[in-house]
Amino acid sequence: MEPNYQDLVAQAHPIYSIFSIIYDIIYGRTGGLLKKAYDYGQVENYQQMVLCSVLAAIHIAFVVAMIFAIGPWVKALIVAKFAASPLLAMTLTGVGTNAVNRGFGWIVDAINRKVL
Repeated sequence: MEPNYQDLVAQAHPIYSIFSIIYDIIYGRTGGLLKKAYDYGQVENYQQMVLCSVLAAIHIAFVVAMIFAIGPWVKALIVAKFAASPLLAMTLTGVGTNAVNRGFGWIVDAINRKVL
């Protein structure tokens, strides 16, 4: 049973997830928030700068947690409890993770528009 868990963990950490996090930090929502934080720092509006930085850090932490902690746990739960195939579990987890990340991104965007 041990090799099955190792295979599942190996499938749960694909390299494209790491590249998508890096791409999102540089060009996505987080990059925009960090650019805003830099702009606020230039005009000495430090309260807004800190808020942008904290919001960007929370977004990065949430995306990393979804990809590396919550996603594999849910995938293992689907395989163990529902006796689903690992391919089906990987598909369901990928779709669910993307939906939750998009929802959290909408929350970040709403805070960004409303407060900043």
